[in-house]
Order: sequence, then structure tokens, then C-alpha cells
Amino acid sequence: MSSSTGSARVTGPGAFAAKHHGENMLHFAPLAQASLAVEQRKDLPMSFATRKSSLVFVLLLCASVGIWATQKKSSKSSTKAQAATEPAKAIAVHEFRVEGVDVALVEVTRTAPEVVTVKWEYRNKTAKPQELAADAKGWSDPYRLSWSSYLLAEDGKTKLPLMKDDKGSPVASGHGAANQLAITVGPNKTLKTWAKYSTPAAQKKVTVVIPGADPFEGVEVTEPHPSGSGQ
Repeated sequence: MSSSTGSARVTGPGAFAAKHHGENMLHFAPLAQASLAVEQRKDLPMSFATRKSSLVFVLLLCASVGIWATQKKSSKSSTKAQAATEPAKAIAVHEFRVEGVDVALVEVTRTAPEVVTVKWEYRNKTAKPQELAADAKGWSDPYRLSWSSYLLAEDGKTKLPLMKDDKGSPVASGHGAANQLAITVGPNKTLKTWAKYSTPAAQKKVTVVIPGADPFEGVEVTEPHPSGSGQ
């Protein structure tokens, strides 16, 4: 490198590198400026219209989810309510002594080696309450629906009695209270009841006798499922 008065001149490889470095900087300057502009735009807040549109979308989405959840819950509740109000499937249905009321025999099942449980319903098809039992007498009043009921063996003459506990009370469903004037079923309602009867294991069919209705004859006694069968 030589020096003289005035400006210094750079020669050789260093001069070539400096020249091309300057050219590269000039070439990439517009790209750098454009990139900086984009980054600055990203930092700018959304316009009012954009924010409003986003908020409306979120609100509509939340409302849709809420409506869907409500409809699903309502559908489940409706299904459960319908299942609860529908009468059970009956083995047979006979008219009761009170007009507009039916007695539906629902279940006759052996629940112990010498015990058969019978379930039945009083179905009121009228728009007013109906009396099922009257003649209040005292402590036994809650059992008036089953007190005089019994089963008949397959021979048609051997009575299989209603079971009673150590105190002499029927092993059966109670309705109402002692000295209650009557047992009634509401308008268009169903009253369910049950009772247990002493029944030898050999009995496969019975006749169910419920006061106020014709006998349910030749009813098969349902045997319990074997343990471990999964049913």
C-alpha cells in the first residue's frame, strides 16, 4: 500500500471485498425494509371491525355448543321420564271390580327355594281417583290389597298362602297407614304392589288370586338365573 497527500486508496484483495460487500448491502436493503414493515404490521392492533367479527364468531360458537348440550340433556331427561311413566309389561291384564281400573299381573318369580314373589299393578284409566280398598280396621289397613290374596298349586285346589313375618304382618307392600279410610289410585295413574307366598320348589305353575279380579290361571313361575350367568 502506498500513501500520498490527499485521500488514501486501497488496492488489492481488500479493495475487491469491500466493493462487493457494499453492493450486497445495497441489494438486500429493500428486502430488509419490507421484512421490517411486515413485522411492524404484525404488532399493530386489529381493527375494530376485525375484533367485532371475531367476537361475534366466538359468541355464536358458544351459543351453538350451549344449545346442543341443552337439547341433549333434555332428550335424555325426556327418555327417562317416558320410561318411568310407561306401565310395565304385563303377563296378563284383568278388569278390576271398580270400573275403569285394570289389574295387571307383572311378575311371578321364585326368589327363594320355598318363596314366590308376585308383583301386580292397579291401572286407573279414568280421569278421577278410584278406590281400591275400604273398610279400615286398624293396624292391617296398609296390607288390604294383598291380605286376602293367595296362590293355587297346579292341582287347582291347594292354597299357597301369603307369607307373614314373626309379628304376623304380611310380607308384602304396604299402602297408606293404619285406620286410613281407603286406598286409592290417582287419575290416570298406576299403583304398584307386591307380596310373597310360601310355594314348594316343585311348583312350576300357579294360579294367582287377587281380590276384585278374575284369577290369573296357569301362570309359569319364573326361576332365578343361575349365579354367574351374567343375566
